[in-house]
Amino acid sequence: TGNNGATGAVGATGVTGNDGPTGAIGATGSTGATGSTGAVGSTGSTGAAGSTGSTGAVGATGATGNDGATGVTGAVGATGSTGATGAVGATGATGVTGPTGVTGPTGPTGVITYKAVGASDVSIAAPLIGGGAWVDMPGMTLTLTPVNANLNLEFSTRSTFSATNYDEHRIKYKIVRDGVDVREFYAYGSFTFNATEPTTITYPFTVAIGTPTTIKIQWWAESVSNPTVTFFNHAATLPYTYRALTITDKP
Repeated sequence: TGNNGATGAVGATGVTGNDGPTGAIGATGSTGATGSTGAVGSTGSTGAAGSTGSTGAVGATGATGNDGATGVTGAVGATGSTGATGAVGATGATGVTGPTGVTGPTGPTGVITYKAVGASDVSIAAPLIGGGAWVDMPGMTLTLTPVNANLNLEFSTRSTFSATNYDEHRIKYKIVRDGVDVREFYAYGSFTFNATEPTTITYPFTVAIGTPTTIKIQWWAESVSNPTVTFFNHAATLPYTYRALTITDKP
């Protein structure tokens, strides 16, 4: 026999045959591992309420609660009738004396009178008019401390002069207060009698209470013709010549 010839080419795949009959069920395999727990399902609807159970026993009394807030005050009741007056108690001890009160203002002060009365013989030369000068009249000065705001001055005088010339010679007088001239006034001689007429002057002052003040009278004599004369105020020896200064301190 000769050698086999070369294998021919594979033919085309045939048509698939019909399924065979189902084989018998194989034996049950072993139990697989337990799977993980699945997610919780949604809550089911609430069931119908059960019947009320019997009342349980009374529980123990609870602790006392805190005090409540104070209520509104009630209206005041009617006033009761007045009770009988009690017996008078014993007098208490005298209390301590209180401080002295403020001193009240000083009341008005009464009238005070200051006087200067000439008691000596004095004189003053009288040159012709235009000569001479003011000088203090002896004894006619008063210094005082007022206790009121009002002072009233009164000055009175009379002098005589030389019996060698009976013309109308004159004396000038002046009120001076604390060195300040206040008022002047004159007295003239007589043709028939060698003396001046009686002279009186009054004058009011307003002053400061408590402040000392000095008031005085000055004089100045003048002859109106020659021979010149001298004026005399001889209060000590001639009864018709005098000089007096009075100051009244009054409210």
